[in-house]
Amino acid sequence: THLPAAVPHLVAHLAGPEHLRARVTQLLLEAGAPAAAALRERLDEKDPRVRQGVLEVLSRLPGVDPLDTLFSGLLDADPETARKAVGTYRTRIDVMKEAEKAKALGKLLDFAGSGKVRKAKGALASTLSVVGAFKDASAAKLFLEFADRKADPGVRTAALQALALVPLEGKAASQGVARLLNLLDEADFAGTVKPALEILWKLPAGKEHAARIQKLLKSSVGPVRHYALKALG
Repeated sequence: THLPAAVPHLVAHLAGPEHLRARVTQLLLEAGAPAAAALRERLDEKDPRVRQGVLEVLSRLPGVDPLDTLFSGLLDADPETARKAVGTYRTRIDVMKEAEKAKALGKLLDFAGSGKVRKAKGALASTLSVVGAFKDASAAKLFLEFADRKADPGVRTAALQALALVPLEGKAASQGVARLLNLLDEADFAGTVKPALEILWKLPAGKEHAARIQKLLKSSVGPVRHYALKALG
């Protein structure tokens, strides 16, 4: 019963050796949901290892919304903390019921549209990665927005990786082809051109894109020329 009160004293040890960290994590989990508020107050600790530990405990506490924990992790200044928060949450997605998935995806799309996320490139890229894991076609519009030459390279790569996970059909497919074709002359092959090509190979080129594809036959990049030849038939 006294564990929640001990939270401020325990969390500092989350930065300690692995055996101590594991013991403290167990004690914090035993404190249960009543410890959640005290734990959230420690999310501004200077040591990222402490913040990571706090987020891990919060993600496992009953009665705590895992999305709230994820959002805190995504906005963390430490890339490793954000990466771990994303990894922890993604393991939940496949076991979610459809109604829970739909609700969570809606909240994530709102989060991705918020100003504080749009201004934080790392948070935005990580958010796109999480949304992509839902493999929901309704998120295609978001991914296509950032599969753009003007987007930050890291955000663009995350958008392309996420876009590869969702089905594109009809108007969305045509819009996708148009957007992706514009990326094939970018200098970044691994992070932009290659993932864009991987998506394009799965989509019908459409006659409306023939002129743009024709120009790609002169590309200095072999895989781009190969795609153009095949797409033109």
